[in-house]
Amino acid sequence: MNKSKWIERSCAQSIVRPETDASHLLARYLDAGAGGIIVPHVETAAAARQIVETVRYTRPKDRDEKVVVVMIESLTAIGNLP
Repeated sequence: MNKSKWIERSCAQSIVRPETDASHLLARYLDAGAGGIIVPHVETAAAARQIVETVRYTRPKDRDEKVVVVMIESLTAIGNLP
């Protein structure tokens, strides 16, 4: 049995890490059933808000069940924290 079928049949949720924060890519993972996303290299609060808005727009009925993690990985991103 492949991993996605196993996850689907269990109570586990899949969390995916797309390579970018492109809205169409995040939507594709969420539409495929991901329980959440971990987005790397987020540099600004505006970028983090856009990621959250993508989840809200893409999954309006179950958005409260989705996990969203943004990774702040650079000194620039730390300097941009509000």
